[in-house]
Amino acid sequence: MSGKDVNQQLSDTLLRPERGRWLDVTLEKLGQRKSGSSFAYKATVRHQGDSSMQSNIENNPLWQRLQDLDLDKAGVSLPFSRRLARENGWSEKFSRRVIEEYKRFVFLTACQSNPVTPSDEIDQAWHLHLQYSQHYWKELCDGVLGTKLHHGPTSGGPVESDKYQAWYQRTLDLYEETFGEPPARDIWPPVDVRFAYVDDFRRVNTATHFVIPKVKSRIAGISATALALVGCAKILEDKSDVAAIFFLVALIYVVWKSIKKAVKNKGKDNDSWFGGGCAGCGGCGGCS
Repeated sequence: MSGKDVNQQLSDTLLRPERGRWLDVTLEKLGQRKSGSSFAYKATVRHQGDSSMQSNIENNPLWQRLQDLDLDKAGVSLPFSRRLARENGWSEKFSRRVIEEYKRFVFLTACQSNPVTPSDEIDQAWHLHLQYSQHYWKELCDGVLGTKLHHGPTSGGPVESDKYQAWYQRTLDLYEETFGEPPARDIWPPVDVRFAYVDDFRRVNTATHFVIPKVKSRIAGISATALALVGCAKILEDKSDVAAIFFLVALIYVVWKSIKKAVKNKGKDNDSWFGGGCAGCGGCGGCS
């Protein structure tokens, strides 16, 4: 067998994900063996995490199948990407970016025997895709992956929270190693941002409720204190009913914030956090 043939054979064997990294092999001819006419070769295995990785992925059959998978059904007024944007208050442009990142996440799940954890944005795309059950199980799992990709939500508690945070950080590292570039922070935020508000999300009907962004707590506290002082001064000055209302509103706000903070801290002390997170694992450990 020639050096070229040996190199090709080893590359076919080793050019695959292994422990979150892609392996490549180069051969160096060392000289003819004493026992025969064949040559000995030195194999150098290297980890790839640079621009050459993109070329490998683009030629990967699984990646090509994922790229060909269209989540938007033609000829409908509310395709997948538009529904995803509507349900999360995103622009359609951002929604399409999330879908592309969702495909990258699915690729990572198929390449790993260990679970990987998505960002919240990716998780929203995953949740919605699961609602398109026929497309998810038939087109994605059976047609593209050749295996089932299950969604595993957290069971809650501090242990689960720590576990999913560790898995998410590992997923971020794996992403960069696999795709040769760091994940976009607006879709894949750091761990501390990803899990900062998992217990605060609610499903809200905007037809019956106002959704107003909160100002930072420090600014809100200063404003409330100032308002309370002004109201108190006006009450002392002229016993104004309007000033009394301002004062009561400010006082209620400060008390409410204090109670909310106390309840939240009590939840931490009692280990009652839900510990948001989820994970997926294709279970095949291969990307072909």
